Amino acid sequence: MDHTKRKHHIAPRITMTAASLAIATLAAPLVGTLPAFAATGSTTTTASSSTTATASSTVSQAAMTTLVTDLVTLSTKAHDGGTLATMAKPLLTMMQSSTFDWNEVLFGTDQLTASQQQTATILVPELKQVILFQTPTQSSATQTIQAVITSMQALNPKIQASAVVSFLTTLVQESPMEVLQLTSMSNPTDTSVATALHTFFNTYLVGASPDIQSLFSTPTHVMQPLPKMNAHQRAIYLNGKVVSVVPALVYGGTTYMPIWYIQHALTSMHYTSTWTGHTWDLVAPEGTMINFTKVNVGTGTMSIRINGRLIQMVTGRVAVDPSTHHMTTYMPIWYVIQILMRAGVQNTWNGVSWSLQTNSSSQVQ
Repeated sequence: MDHTKRKHHIAPRITMTAASLAIATLAAPLVGTLPAFAATGSTTTTASSSTTATASSTVSQAAMTTLVTDLVTLSTKAHDGGTLATMAKPLLTMMQSSTFDWNEVLFGTDQLTASQQQTATILVPELKQVILFQTPTQSSATQTIQAVITSMQALNPKIQASAVVSFLTTLVQESPMEVLQLTSMSNPTDTSVATALHTFFNTYLVGASPDIQSLFSTPTHVMQPLPKMNAHQRAIYLNGKVVSVVPALVYGGTTYMPIWYIQHALTSMHYTSTWTGHTWDLVAPEGTMINFTKVNVGTGTMSIRINGRLIQMVTGRVAVDPSTHHMTTYMPIWYVIQILMRAGVQNTWNGVSWSLQTNSSSQVQ
């Protein structure tokens, strides 16, 4: 998200009403025979590259069948004149307006780089078909899916068709609840809806392949070089600058960092937090909209809560902090990243450094 150029928006909080009761109806599948999807032999050559992108043969007919059925179901329910369609109509009408800012939805800014502009030009028309539930037939749904695959592979030939289907499946499964949430916004505007949708879109990207994530990433700050570290240390970046080098543990393929250093980094982003030894309570800055959909708290001996709501149970590690020589709790950094993504915070992890970016209109402490 380009925080250096975007306008600062305070997203209104969303409260659930009858929308939460309607999602079960949206999930009712339609019955029909689906056209076969040519998972092999489909090729596209871009004008900007001589590389031929071939649709991955790993796209299963079952995955396509489920995705096509879900797209047709949602499109039918959203426009059939029933209760759900009535609830969603004002919001969908707003999003169909020529003035609605889809750049804000996908990138968090309307000031795009040349690469982002190319992505927006190619992908926005097709993703709008999905997000606005405009694929009412099996044929149109199949064509839209294939178009998204072709376009993404044109932008990055490394992207696998199976990864695109997985990403679209996540978007289709989660977007109905979120659209229904948006119908409960108080005095929605183009800006507030686009900002809210960007927060949701970030959560769709969490589980996407790195190649798909790269289409929407925004390197806002020039990153300082990695500092000198030993094998047991990791770096924390804030807006491209190294703010600390911290001890780390790697256990079972997961990296853990001492909670004190994580709390200190989040304090710079105006998050407050308390740690009781078993519960970590995070409070987001005022006006931050948290995406609480599809929460699976899991299991563990320690709980992480945000704004008073349990988000994740984890099992931390207790070990000596080499800097203080005191015993301390180490938290699995992967879960912290997922929680911040729910709040629309752009943060990435590459195995040796954790990078966070703040909104430029928020003063870093």
